[in-house]
Amino acid sequence: MNCTDFLAGIDTAMTTSGGRAHARSCADCAAAAIATDSINLFRTIEKTPAVPKSEFDEFVADVVGEIRLRETEKTVEEPAETPRWVGLAMVAAILAAIAGGLFIQDRNVVATAPLEASIPADATAPANAETFSSTLPVVEGYSNNNAMIVELPAETTDDIRIVMIFDETLPQDL
Repeated sequence: MNCTDFLAGIDTAMTTSGGRAHARSCADCAAAAIATDSINLFRTIEKTPAVPKSEFDEFVADVVGEIRLRETEKTVEEPAETPRWVGLAMVAAILAAIAGGLFIQDRNVVATAPLEASIPADATAPANAETFSSTLPVVEGYSNNNAMIVELPAETTDDIRIVMIFDETLPQDL
């Protein structure tokens, strides 16, 4: 189609594939067609698939697969919830087991005499600190990097100082 024939019958030319092809290739005829009817703007656009055919098929396959997956999800039953009373029964059983254990433990405890009553009166404490210190070895100073030295706190300044030395190199009878 030439420009003269196109411009003579724009309305009929835009309804044929040849007229639309001419409007796509000729800018003057396309402008005249659009000025006549604004819908001709869309008719001048070449119809090309937005998505290539191979990708379109993949897209359709993905959509169909998603639909099938959702239908399958609907058919699968959700697991039934555990009734609330079952959880409460479990908690009650645990509490009963703890209480029973404490009850049994209290019944099996043997009453013991206080520690002071079981020690003979003459062995409770020495008469004075000098007597006590003369019977046991006295350590004035000790230095060893591998030893652990622990001093127990005294309640008063007159109390005997108790020092423990943990050293594997010392003789066992010391």
